[in-house]
Amino acid sequence: MFGAFISWYAMQSDASIFEMVEDAYKVTLVAVFVPLTAGIYWSRANRAGALTAMAAGIAVWLGCEAFAVDSIWPPQLAGLVASMVGMWFGSLFLARLLPSPEGAR
Repeated sequence: MFGAFISWYAMQSDASIFEMVEDAYKVTLVAVFVPLTAGIYWSRANRAGALTAMAAGIAVWLGCEAFAVDSIWPPQLAGLVASMVGMWFGSLFLARLLPSPEGAR
C-alpha cells in the first residue's frame, strides 16, 4: 500500500527526482539523526529522549513547512534544533516517566 502511494505521488508530482530525494532526507535529518548520534556518543541518552527528539523534530519541521515558509531559518534546521532540545529534555527530565525496557541501560 505504501509503495503504491509513493509511486502515485512520484508520477503526479512536478518535482524532479533530486527534489524528492532531498525531501526524503529532511525527514531523516529531523527525526533520526539526533537520536542515533546521541545514542552512540552520549551516555545519558535513553528511550524517552529519543522519542521526544523525534516528536519535537517532526512537529517543528512540519509546522515551519506549513506556516513559516519565508523564515530566516530553513524548516529542516529548525526541526534539527528542536530535535536536539527534545533529546536533551527527554533524556534528562522525562526518563522517569518512560522507563527503559528490562535489560536496557
